[in-house]
Amino acid sequence: MNKRVLYITKYFDDSITIGYRHSNIIKYSKPFLDIDLLNFESAKKKITFFQKVLNKLFIYPDLYYFNLFKYKRQIRKKLIQSNYDIVIIGVLPFSFLNLASFIKQQQPNLKVIIDMSDPLTANVSYINDTFFHRRFISWYEQKHFKNIDILIVLNEEIKEYYQKKYSFIKSILVLEQGTNPLIINDIEEKKSNILEVIYAGMFYKKVREPFQLYNAIVQYSGNIRLSVYGSFKKIFLPPINERFYYAGYVDREVVNNKTLESDIIVFLDNFFGLQIPGKILDCLATKKPILFVFENEQSPTLKYVKDFEGVFYSKNNAKEIIKQLEEIALSIDHKYNRDLTKYYWENLVNEKLLSNSFFVN
Repeated sequence: MNKRVLYITKYFDDSITIGYRHSNIIKYSKPFLDIDLLNFESAKKKITFFQKVLNKLFIYPDLYYFNLFKYKRQIRKKLIQSNYDIVIIGVLPFSFLNLASFIKQQQPNLKVIIDMSDPLTANVSYINDTFFHRRFISWYEQKHFKNIDILIVLNEEIKEYYQKKYSFIKSILVLEQGTNPLIINDIEEKKSNILEVIYAGMFYKKVREPFQLYNAIVQYSGNIRLSVYGSFKKIFLPPINERFYYAGYVDREVVNNKTLESDIIVFLDNFFGLQIPGKILDCLATKKPILFVFENEQSPTLKYVKDFEGVFYSKNNAKEIIKQLEEIALSIDHKYNRDLTKYYWENLVNEKLLSNSFFVN
């Protein structure tokens, strides 16, 4: 008989990276587990002005903290109605760590697994936070980690970080942000002499900034256009001229199609930290040349691309980016057959998650 699992997540939409993760984990686990999904994606936040002020003062990890009582009510009802063997909690948002402690209070013998999409205390988005907030998130993380049985993280670097920080964690598994086989149809012969470059993703101040890339596109001597897809602050918008096209946020399928129609994919790595931008394996799966722009020579992302051909590396400055664009342009029609089988979601779930003794009958 399959193990009975309650899977709790805020995000289940394939169009965003975190939702794509949870939907694939569930999809490829379902043949072997009896999964009951509790999805809070549609839950609306009714946040007061006072709560927003408290959040701004970094008293809580995020605004979802104020709705936890509603989520806990639904979870308690589920736990009463059904006998579960395991609960898996998808974190983000970080306030969902609190649910691990709540579930252990309700049923101490129930196995609790946290899928930590991003690290909390090592999160690059907190670099400019106050000392008070950094102390708070450290306390918050430690408190709730004591009530989990397995922690799932995205890479070996994050695993090592948590092993050193919290020796009490019982088990840590690495489950990467995988990809799926792409159906690549024959594309019509290129008629335009414009070098089509695409970037899809987010930008963050001091962590992943596009300004050197924009400068390179402006200074490039040939015909070129950079299409940018994503939702971010206005400060990161591309210049308004014929060399740039900004589409904003679009569906994942649309981005995939536009990526396959482009000549070059830009991957902008985080300038520092343990986190890996989630789209790297999706980029590799396209067989397109990848312009890999980085600052950190010790970046954990590099180990995922170093063994694949068709990745052109550039430090984050306009001159080097231009040099790599010119090199790629010399063989722009070449297709790179990269074997990503071990990173397909089905294989990751089977080999790294379901093989754990927790899921074996």
